[in-house]
Amino acid sequence: MDKLDSLRCLRVAALSGYFDPQTQSEAPSHNYWPAVPAAFMKLHDLRLSSFRDVDFGDNKWFPDFGRCCPRLKTLVVAYCTGYTVSRIRSIVEMRIKRVHFDSLESLCVEPRFGTGPACRVSAEDAAWFEGVLNFKNSHLAWYF
Repeated sequence: MDKLDSLRCLRVAALSGYFDPQTQSEAPSHNYWPAVPAAFMKLHDLRLSSFRDVDFGDNKWFPDFGRCCPRLKTLVVAYCTGYTVSRIRSIVEMRIKRVHFDSLESLCVEPRFGTGPACRVSAEDAAWFEGVLNFKNSHLAWYF
């Protein structure tokens, strides 16, 4: 029996990395981050997923929510690095098209100060997100 079998009914997942505010740097990646995408494939009842201070390693460790967690309604990506807004947008688009998958209803993208443009939501992307779901891209993002 897989250790994650008992977590199939999990509805909320909040994962946090570590960011040292004094040195303004990420702690070395934990050895379990590469296993995160595969673990999410088993979370069939997940409704809310929140990531804070996570380095997704150029999207390598960002779960493919377009192919997993069919009941997911809310995604929060706060103060993270190593992801792209285009990746998040493709996930939202894929979920809209998928049969037997719920579309995301709420999305929060709160980039860390000083993060590059790939992690920042453009005006065009913001307008698109706002057209298909409840979208927050500011310090008010925590208040859905």
